[in-house]
Amino acid sequence: MRRLLFITTGLYFDPTLIQVKERYKWLSKRYSGVILSVAYKREFSKMKLDNFELYGIYLPIFLRRSSLLRNLFYSIFILTKTIYLHYFKSRFDIVITHDAFKTGVLAFIISKLTRAKFIVEVIGNHAKSFKFASDEVGFAERIKYYLTMCVTPFILNQSHGVKLLYQDQVKSFKGLNHLEKYVWFHDFVPIGLFKEKKGQSRYILFVGGPWFLKGVDILIKAFKKVSDDFPDFRLKIIGWSPDRAYFNQLAEGNSKIELCGPARYEEVIKLMAECSLFILPSRTEAMGCVLLEAMASRKPIIASNIDGIPTYIKNGYNGLLFEPENIDDLAGRMRMFLRDENYANQIAENGYTYVHEFLSEKHYLSNFTRMIDKVIEKNI
Repeated sequence: MRRLLFITTGLYFDPTLIQVKERYKWLSKRYSGVILSVAYKREFSKMKLDNFELYGIYLPIFLRRSSLLRNLFYSIFILTKTIYLHYFKSRFDIVITHDAFKTGVLAFIISKLTRAKFIVEVIGNHAKSFKFASDEVGFAERIKYYLTMCVTPFILNQSHGVKLLYQDQVKSFKGLNHLEKYVWFHDFVPIGLFKEKKGQSRYILFVGGPWFLKGVDILIKAFKKVSDDFPDFRLKIIGWSPDRAYFNQLAEGNSKIELCGPARYEEVIKLMAECSLFILPSRTEAMGCVLLEAMASRKPIIASNIDGIPTYIKNGYNGLLFEPENIDDLAGRMRMFLRDENYANQIAENGYTYVHEFLSEKHYLSNFTRMIDKVIEKNI
């Protein structure tokens, strides 16, 4: 059984989340290994997720609040913990990271120190995410962006494998080589947890964040255009945004728009089951796990025709695509579904079939295994 090391990014890796547990349960069918993280609770410092051991560094609040100090201590923790586990416990075959900029550099160093190969899983579109992170981008964000655009191509070139979510995901980077090591397939989504519910509520659902990048302002404006013609339908927006005041102002005057905070995955499963229509109006989107969740819940889908979305949503078959940031086009697509329930049900049924035939947990594990085997066998 191959032994993997996963290096997580961010402060809030929560091993108790059902989607996290499901992912490692499926990976444990073929692999074992270790997950390294920053633990925001003491009890997350050491845990078991099936065949995987989680080791997290728990930092005092003053260190967690400083990204510079947090990253410094986390980097030292990753390097020392990996060297100890690799040479004194059991050697790793592959190191996997979600971020080519921060943890990607650490994976590169670890690969040199241990001779284990490393894979970078690219989870977004760096150039567009920077552009659309919010309606205002500060100086610090610009510096980080330019560093990312310089460091990422180097790390991708040095890696032994690169996982993308769609084929052109890294085309904004210059000077990439060894393109034969690039693979693309969907991210893990526990679609088996999502079920259709009969007698659904009459609301349109959005789940995600940050809201400006996800196009929530576009959705609110489009909904206001159709709201009077479909008085029984509400718009429910779930997620996180640093600039909620802007969206509160947009929603003013329409009592059928609900702006809610983030929800745990169990609540998202329930919301998906009960909604009438799911919309993802993103300005940039590498895949959109919520699209797979909506298909698994037998819901009609409308999404932006942008980036990786057309890889997973086939216009007129398992969803409808609209021109990005085109409010009138989105409103028109909404009318098509809200006026014709039979058409909406047929699209939803197609999506349910498609996600189970091509994007299930079983298909993810199969694609993941092919990627690991390719990296192990190739001498890149």
